[in-house]
Amino acid sequence: MAAVLSLAILFLATQLSGQTTLKVIRGWGGKERIGRWNPVLMRVADARSRNVKLEFISPGQDGFATVIEQEFGIGRAPVTYPLLSPVHYSAWPGSVAVLRDADSGTIVAQFPQRIRQSTPNVPAVGPSQLFIGLSGRATLLEQATRILGGQLGYLPEPEIPRAALGFDALDVLFLNQSDLRRLDSDQQRAILDWVRQGGSLLLVPAETTVPADSILGASLPCRIGDVQPLTLPAEILQRAGIAARSAKSSSRGLQPSANAVSLELIKGSGINAYWAQRGLGRILVAPIDLGAIEFEESRERQGTLDFWQPIVQTLNPGLKPPEKLKYESPYNGYQSETREQQREGTAISTACDFLIPQPARVAWWRRLALLAMGILLIVGPLDSIVLKAVGRPHLTWTTIPGWMGFLALAAAWVSAAIAAPAPVTVRSLRVIDQVDDQAVGTTGVMAADSSHDAILQISGEEGWWDAVIPGSVDPAKAPAQGDLHLHESQQSCAPEQLRLDSGHPRFLRWLRLEPGAPTIRASLLLSASGGPPRLTGTIRNLSAKSLKDLHVRTALGVADIPLDSTGGRLQPQQETKVDVVANGRAFSTASFEARYQNYGYFGSRSYSTALKEQDLWAVVPDLAARRGLTIDQIIGGDAHAACIYAQVVDPAAGPEVTIEGKPSTAQFEWLRALVRLGE
Repeated sequence: MAAVLSLAILFLATQLSGQTTLKVIRGWGGKERIGRWNPVLMRVADARSRNVKLEFISPGQDGFATVIEQEFGIGRAPVTYPLLSPVHYSAWPGSVAVLRDADSGTIVAQFPQRIRQSTPNVPAVGPSQLFIGLSGRATLLEQATRILGGQLGYLPEPEIPRAALGFDALDVLFLNQSDLRRLDSDQQRAILDWVRQGGSLLLVPAETTVPADSILGASLPCRIGDVQPLTLPAEILQRAGIAARSAKSSSRGLQPSANAVSLELIKGSGINAYWAQRGLGRILVAPIDLGAIEFEESRERQGTLDFWQPIVQTLNPGLKPPEKLKYESPYNGYQSETREQQREGTAISTACDFLIPQPARVAWWRRLALLAMGILLIVGPLDSIVLKAVGRPHLTWTTIPGWMGFLALAAAWVSAAIAAPAPVTVRSLRVIDQVDDQAVGTTGVMAADSSHDAILQISGEEGWWDAVIPGSVDPAKAPAQGDLHLHESQQSCAPEQLRLDSGHPRFLRWLRLEPGAPTIRASLLLSASGGPPRLTGTIRNLSAKSLKDLHVRTALGVADIPLDSTGGRLQPQQETKVDVVANGRAFSTASFEARYQNYGYFGSRSYSTALKEQDLWAVVPDLAARRGLTIDQIIGGDAHAACIYAQVVDPAAGPEVTIEGKPSTAQFEWLRALVRLGE
């Protein structure tokens, strides 16, 4: 109703003013999570029909801006255009939306109208806070969420994102009595893709029938039956601190599937919700209206914690109980860091240093050679020319060695220059995450460096792109960073051009969350009969590329899988037998994380030498640190879970780059696959 009313007001304002109107609504219910992608709604109307170009400008963490561009048509009827935008850590939180006429380029609208005021202040959700996105029937859960140490943001069903990255800011998506028939297939598919790569969905069904054959309906952990009356005994309510007015309610009959796990919502009531793992994430279905549960005023805090914490912990086991941060402001350069930030910052810094190593100092011999060439030039060639000009013998015991030494050093200098790197270097790496028999997401980094100013044309890699900085920035020596222009569609956001300044490399990251075909299939067994535990079974390569450096990680440690019999490679469509001791070395990235102490603008970056290629398998998968922490939690709490790591040999081409001349290019690819161990 609120959305309809606001659109009606916008339409009337347009008719009265005869001008273009533009309103920007950022985040979930006006709340954004820092360091993540957030939805942005552009509400536009115009007195006449025209094509426009939107520029949504948001500040970056190094003084540059991310500019998201999109073209569309507008007219008298107010319409809402959705975007997704990254929100960076920045001292300037505001963003600006500019609407230009597509033909003339003139500005027809701007929000806010006064740049100095920036966008109206948007509440920021810190990286360690619980953030719940609510849709469906609005309910008063703000107080309960605050008690849980988080925030709540609401979006009506028509405005739910249609791309999985639109839920990137959330810990939990709560569909409260949402009619799944009102969610189109793109919205349902986006929700499920997000769950598979680590999201958490809480569903309270509406009183309408849930289509069992819908995308979400088929993925629920239970079948949803008819509405039933429900009366809770007074002693159960009193023990749970629930107000007496919540005694009478209604419930839906739930028939759990084979893999569903029950969760009793109110102790002793017999009211069970059911949840199941879906990829790296979880879906929980509750039979009662959770938002209608009210608590006695004297016991509100404890009652809220007792009721809601088990639900939140079931959906997101890795989420720690609320704690007060040392520095809570998301815009404060010295804010406390989360484990996710540390892991992701380490992976970004490591990947960037591997792709474009820190420039080496000029070799000492070249400096000495340049000095010697200057001396020999005088002693040899110049002296010889002068002697010949005055009619004296020019080939003497001093000029001949001078000539020979000068020519030898010049030849060495020229050969070293010829062997120098190409004027433009473009290298990329990507990591594919697989869960069971389906790829759930891809994360990549592209690095570009040039010895002269250049413009790159980028194509060939769909996904959601953004600029990254390797480690942190020294405010005294801030590297040159140009604005990044991204052209966004409904399912992707990519740069078409990238400006390179001489001596200042640029780094971009891209994300792709759509499901894909599996790369490997594993049939592994962990046994402990008659000696130390052993890992046995087979691993098959399902891809068209060879794999190398196989590692299997279980709760007992990391086991290296020998491939000596196949030349150190697992060839396409081939399988290798596994029979190794499972008690391997501990999985830890602490030694690598110590190289990069902080993530963010005011952090520090400790650089010595780039990691070797064979050591990257444990670090670069944390480019998607949220998935990495989820895998840590699953392996630590499930003895029948394992994770396989491998590097792809000669991977498929990465982003295609067009530039005058031939750049030096290289691509790298790794695989991280969560699999089940047999009994």
